[in-house]
Amino acid sequence: MTTFFTADTHFNHNNIRVFCNRPFATMEEMDAKLIENWNNKITKKDEVYILGDFAWKNHCHFIMALNGKKHLILGNHDKASSIVYKNFTSVNQILQKAFDKTLVIMCHFPMRSWNGRVHGSWHLFGHVHGRLNNDLYPRTYDVGIDNNNYTPIEWTELKNIIINREDYKNYNVYKHRKIDENLKNGELTFIEKELVL
Repeated sequence: MTTFFTADTHFNHNNIRVFCNRPFATMEEMDAKLIENWNNKITKKDEVYILGDFAWKNHCHFIMALNGKKHLILGNHDKASSIVYKNFTSVNQILQKAFDKTLVIMCHFPMRSWNGRVHGSWHLFGHVHGRLNNDLYPRTYDVGIDNNNYTPIEWTELKNIIINREDYKNYNVYKHRKIDENLKNGELTFIEKELVL
């Protein structure tokens, strides 16, 4: 079993094709290519975490067309009935789970702060369609398809992207214990907290 992450597929949503300038002539072409990309990477046994905005309509059709055990973290466009949601393995507003001993906080929306941030946890998100990735913290990543060549991203690939960022390496230079002690003692200024955390 392999673990994958994605967001913002927006199946059956023509406006998002236009808004995000996706390289497809029609909505039908977009949907077909996204399904093809998904099923070329993901088997029926794999786990897929969908960080919101799965489909505009015809949810069940797309759920059934896609391989894998699908976990949905709700996005602002996920407004289907409770009957539709029963077709997902799980449905959450926000989800935290450990992968390779790394705590990962998953939410549709990018967050400035999240559980365990000062202790090394990571944050995965969607919603922004690739527009914020360079402006966020080194332990965050936009798993949306617009940021990942219109395909879900596998955990090992995602992990390698994060741990090989220069900012991530610099972050790990700091001795977390000393920083935590200084925070508890109130010895870091607001600016210092932003720089080291």
